[in-house]
Amino acid sequence: MEKLPHYVNLMRLITVFLVGITLNVQAAVRQFATVVKPIKIAVLYGEVVLPPGMRLEVISLDTTTVRVIYMGSVRAIPIAAVTIERDLPAPIKEQQALAGTSLAPALGAAPVETSAGSSPSPTAAAMTSKRSQRGGRQSTSAASASATYAVRTDKGQGSAFLVRMDGNSYLITNYHVLSASLNAEFIRSDGTRLNLQSSSAIEVAADRDLVRIGVPTNADLVPADAPALNQEIDVYGNPGGQEVITNESGKLLGIGQTEIEVSAKFIPGNSGGPIVQAETGKVLGVATYLKRHSDMAAWITNKTRFEQARRFGVRLDPSIKWSQTSWSSFFADTVLTESLDSFLNDSVELTRVLATSPYRSPFSSRADWPYEIQRLKCRQVYAGIVAAYNGTCDEYASTLNKPIYGGELTQTNQFFAGRVRGHASNLGRCLQEASVDLSRLRHHFSAEYTDKQFHKLVNTIGEFGGLLEKHAPDIANKNMFKLSTSSQ
Repeated sequence: MEKLPHYVNLMRLITVFLVGITLNVQAAVRQFATVVKPIKIAVLYGEVVLPPGMRLEVISLDTTTVRVIYMGSVRAIPIAAVTIERDLPAPIKEQQALAGTSLAPALGAAPVETSAGSSPSPTAAAMTSKRSQRGGRQSTSAASASATYAVRTDKGQGSAFLVRMDGNSYLITNYHVLSASLNAEFIRSDGTRLNLQSSSAIEVAADRDLVRIGVPTNADLVPADAPALNQEIDVYGNPGGQEVITNESGKLLGIGQTEIEVSAKFIPGNSGGPIVQAETGKVLGVATYLKRHSDMAAWITNKTRFEQARRFGVRLDPSIKWSQTSWSSFFADTVLTESLDSFLNDSVELTRVLATSPYRSPFSSRADWPYEIQRLKCRQVYAGIVAAYNGTCDEYASTLNKPIYGGELTQTNQFFAGRVRGHASNLGRCLQEASVDLSRLRHHFSAEYTDKQFHKLVNTIGEFGGLLEKHAPDIANKNMFKLSTSSQ
């Protein structure tokens, strides 16, 4: 099962990242400062306190001071009061799709494997964990590395591997690696490329984050028998999207019906790579996502392994039911579900801004709207809410640039509190109405798994909207935006 957002508590949003987080190399990387303790900023009428959690774009910094943009002006604040981070162009979500991968279009042609040279891969031959230096472990490690491919797409990076199962050879990766993409290259460490055509069929697992594509190449890896706790494992893949195949060693920590947990410290880019038994080289599962329990109190997880990120893979076993579809249908289905995901995350980000630092700067929506959703009323309503929010940003900026006296302060704060409450309430109703409209959308999904993910997202949008409307007064009462008393 793919992990998609479920926001069950408005004031405590859990952020969980799927392992192969999208590496969008086309987007410019910017630096941001996140306030970690209150900072006083002098303005015309007195002072404004920047609250913890507020995020500001960095212009420059040195060892003691960071210069940021605040209300259209450059301000110098102490670097000790903020944390500096680089911005990746992906919205916050509980579990974010790892690496949007896709297939190179070449209609009508069969899958073809090409090689950059005839020599065997030096990387694959040398790749082996420290505890794999004896007996047949070296050949096992080399075979696993040779079967693993780096995936390069128009949306990001990921991993994939060849395996023999059900009497055929397949290229296996995560569903979310191929989601909503049209172009992909599968590259082995020796330069060999596996070119899959847009006419190729794709099979989608019914109950977990997996896809497979039949290939004419003979695969050496095979699925393992039933997993056992504490057995040694290796995870192969393309960490960081650098197109360098590596392995991480560890143990099998947990076993579920469709998932396994491992201690091997794989990172973004490994998604879609094989998790193999170190001794036999047989495949137990596919590296898929990591999770941190940010919803738990620190005293619960303190000094346990659960205070760190946990890493999970989906099992590769004979119980999986596969449904076959075409590339065009798979693309259309996943573009639709990805757009709902971006809409939900955009709404969550706007809610976070309303709850922590409203009207400091205009909100830039990153939601994607495919044709099927552009026609729905919720799209126009949401655009109107964003426009109204940005209009209030102008009013707030104008207020900061003039003196505020006596009773005007209370009146002004009440005015902006009313705007926060109104925007949050309207957004909540918009999400609930969007959930109803989307549930009536007529779209035939070609795979059971995609249909489940779509309706799960539709329900989550409605549930989040209900919580948001209910807690709109609480958000307004947080008063994180309140103006301070004028210094006369």
